Amino acid sequence: LIPVGYDQANASVYSVNMRDIYCYLITGNARSGKTNYMKVFLQSVLAKEDVHICVMDSPKAEFRAYASEENIDYCTTEEEVFEFFKALLPEFKRRNVLKNQMLEQEKEEDEIMDNMLNEAPYFIFISDLNWFVPFIYQATLDMKGFLENILSKGRLHNIYFISELDLKNRSNLLGYQIYESFVSYKTGIHFGGKVAENSVFSFDYMAYAEQNKPEKVGIGSLPGISDSNSTKKVVVPRARR
Repeated sequence: LIPVGYDQANASVYSVNMRDIYCYLITGNARSGKTNYMKVFLQSVLAKEDVHICVMDSPKAEFRAYASEENIDYCTTEEEVFEFFKALLPEFKRRNVLKNQMLEQEKEEDEIMDNMLNEAPYFIFISDLNWFVPFIYQATLDMKGFLENILSKGRLHNIYFISELDLKNRSNLLGYQIYESFVSYKTGIHFGGKVAENSVFSFDYMAYAEQNKPEKVGIGSLPGISDSNSTKKVVVPRARR
């Protein structure tokens, strides 16, 4: 579990369950609280032992405060991003072999995940998907094939991708396989309210009037309310840096 805030309804701690995510989106418009939430998420992961963390930061450098952090691979250049994925590739292949062996043994997904949780997790934080997708496809060093493969087939490997997405500019990403795979999981959180304008997540549990209301900065709305998660809105504290 990754604690990231508080349930607005009862002030209990709200945590992201690693079993429920793979590609995790933080959506909303500018200045709605997306970046602060990602920093809170990152800091919660950083507090854990035996984790691999990578931050892929856009030219805005909103995460440069973590550049000197000993336990974080901080990447901004094409070469740095390429080298990180190059190093990840053999580990992904090894875990994929383990996953396929368990699938051949007809093990259920929960059992596969139980086994994978014994492996050290990888958390890859992408500061801006609007920047990252064109960055990968325009890169001189070819990474798009690996990214397309891992994003479409990488569930149940104890490897996680977390990214911000500015909804106002997402039309530029439509049709790119990396983007389409990322959003296909439909897991994450939305900031800024007016969830009716969010075509990535479903908020059908909300009344129509509520779906069109703006929300205060720093309060995130959760899609996919279920028996295992009854939290609707998360109050996010200020990140420490």
